[in-house]
Amino acid sequence: MAGRRTRREPEPGEAVPTWPRVTARIDARGGGMLSWNSTPAEISADDRDAAHASVVARCTRLAQTIARAIRLELHEENRMQEFAVHPSGVMRAIRTDGLPENDVGSEPELTVIVGTCVACAAIATAAETRCPSCGTPEPLLRHGIALRRRADTEPDQPVISEPRAGRRALRRASSQAASTAPSRRPDPGTARAPELAQAIGTETNTRPETQTETQTEPTTEPTPMPRPGTEHRPRRSSRRTAARSSAAPRALVIEFDDSSRAVLAGSAAVGRNPSPVDGRIPVRVDSRDNTVSRTHALVDLDRAGRILVTDYHSTHGVHLSGAGHSAFSPGVVYRVPSGARLRLGDVVCRVSTEPALTG
Repeated sequence: MAGRRTRREPEPGEAVPTWPRVTARIDARGGGMLSWNSTPAEISADDRDAAHASVVARCTRLAQTIARAIRLELHEENRMQEFAVHPSGVMRAIRTDGLPENDVGSEPELTVIVGTCVACAAIATAAETRCPSCGTPEPLLRHGIALRRRADTEPDQPVISEPRAGRRALRRASSQAASTAPSRRPDPGTARAPELAQAIGTETNTRPETQTETQTEPTTEPTPMPRPGTEHRPRRSSRRTAARSSAAPRALVIEFDDSSRAVLAGSAAVGRNPSPVDGRIPVRVDSRDNTVSRTHALVDLDRAGRILVTDYHSTHGVHLSGAGHSAFSPGVVYRVPSGARLRLGDVVCRVSTEPALTG
């Protein structure tokens, strides 16, 4: 039958999975209902565009949590359309099999969703967890699940707060790093990602041999690692520094949810089939959804035994599990606390250190 168009079958890892499936119903006045995993929430925005931006912001946060696109079933007036919402805040129309609607002979149409901040009315994207103008958390939907009008919600009274797991540990790790760092004035060019202690080291210039998509160059310019100073420090900091300098060598430990673990005397290259980048030890992981890159991340120990992690320009990124603002910029070295849980695509691993075996 000439001219008949047949749909191709999705390849493994290509189609957007059916779980979690989010459903939203929006009317012309900005009201409606949002539900996922049988959890309903009322939508009450200023207008339909604001409600639409709030729904996509909520879906974007879920996509960032599981580090992949999720499905959104959007009902408006008398029509229904399915979309894929990505962790970047971009959405595109998909078919019932999870593939882009216009994937035959053309590039899928990507839409970046923007809205106005509930506090200052400045423009913000669905991917931004803080307003770029006033710093309000979750500028398109406040802190919580229920999406209300700006006039009905006070800034300090969120409806349902987001989980805060991991932030206390991050603050504790940041304070420890600050207490052991040299007390000289920081370089103004040194940048730190929110809620992640970026290592004060040089950006790695190693890149994979092949890349499936264009990657964005990191915008930060870390400065060289300063040498430990000899100036006077508070008594508590001095004790900790002295104990660390006299501590025995440490070994790197990488543990996975299937109870497997790797104890390494050197640095590691983690991925689906990793290369020994600059002499690092390859640590292979199994990816059920095929979202782990061939060489996904580099994990190193500095001379003080602190853990350094680098996103090796992976497709689905490296995230600190359970923390907001946790996406690692590709090619930038970050310092994470021992015991931190990293999400590499659909794989979660725990990185820590233990005394190295000697003799």
